[in-house]
Amino acid sequence: MSTNKRNRKRIKMLNNISYQVWFDLLYQIWLSRFVWENIDDTCDAEMIEKSLCKHGRVCIFADSISDPILMSLPYATITRYDAYGYPVKVQPYSPYTSTYKMIGRELFEIGFNNLERTESYTLIDHYAMRLSNIQRQLDTNIQQQKATSGFAIESEQQKDAIITGLTNMTENIPFMIVDKKQFEKNASGEKRITMENFKCDVAYIGDKLRVELNATLNEFLNAIGVENSNMDKRERVNSQETNGNIGILEICRNKDLLTRQKLCDKVNKKWGRNWSVRFNSDVKTLLNSAFNSWDEKPVEENEVVEND
Repeated sequence: MSTNKRNRKRIKMLNNISYQVWFDLLYQIWLSRFVWENIDDTCDAEMIEKSLCKHGRVCIFADSISDPILMSLPYATITRYDAYGYPVKVQPYSPYTSTYKMIGRELFEIGFNNLERTESYTLIDHYAMRLSNIQRQLDTNIQQQKATSGFAIESEQQKDAIITGLTNMTENIPFMIVDKKQFEKNASGEKRITMENFKCDVAYIGDKLRVELNATLNEFLNAIGVENSNMDKRERVNSQETNGNIGILEICRNKDLLTRQKLCDKVNKKWGRNWSVRFNSDVKTLLNSAFNSWDEKPVEENEVVEND
């Protein structure tokens, strides 16, 4: 395999790794947003969130009417829907084992990911690609800063000499390159210049790319209702500035929280449980104080916060 092919293969591998790293990070942030409380031991909160993320829906079902043991799994719709878009019968299945028997409405309740009943896998994939592209541009720009100079050469001997010299330089070994042909005269009596040096002036834009990277990450966090400072300045800021996007955060949080609370209400009503769900954040902010009950006083509107 040629050097160019190996380099292209390595670059493609690094691109794929960068995307996978960002996707895993965003996916885990998405999965950890909500805390499910008082759910049955036979139900898995992680499976509920994974099914909602990948399919936009989840099925809570019982094995019998008389003594129900509840489980939480994705499902396939194999019959018609009612007037409100709920399936009359479903067939739960596990991504890891097998498919369960078809069951009727008396044995299951359906929960959705958001008010639109759509999945979030596409959203995570979209931002993972954007963040990966910015990250790879940043890596490339930093790598290009090593190319400070270049040489216009005439022969392979000069090329080998320069490579040896630059290698010695990285090892702090003094070196000197002399080409005797430079001192020879051509037919016109002029000295031959066979090796010239030029500077590779690659502009450093890493700082701008980092700002764009942080802005894109904050954009994703806003979309899923996770609070963030959403600003790049590094000095003192007050809470009014940090909570400037509190309205959009509340809406983005509620669109996912309300459907989960509705599922809990339906399970509690049908099977006499005490399920509940809340947003997984204990940070003392104006937004969280509206969702949680705390004894401590919340952050005041103009309180100064250190932004280290």
